Amino acid sequence: ANIQSTEWIAQSLVSAAEQWHPNFLYCYFPHLDYAAQKFGPDSPQALASLGELDRVLGEFVAGIDAAYEQIPEQDRQPPLYII
Repeated sequence: ANIQSTEWIAQSLVSAAEQWHPNFLYCYFPHLDYAAQKFGPDSPQALASLGELDRVLGEFVAGIDAAYEQIPEQDRQPPLYII
């Protein structure tokens, strides 16, 4: 899997959060896992993947936060992140 696959997963989850505001949302971002398995955990490719994944996760968390900010404050329960 390349970073585009992980970006698609993250964007899809943000879209789902915007539409349905689920109480539980589980996801797996494969990018770093695949690079570490293919090239080794300390390889330049795995380290580069870590930087790419960090960017995507930052965008993901910002998108999820924005999705839940649409809910009136008295009804809002902040999401719990387990990544």
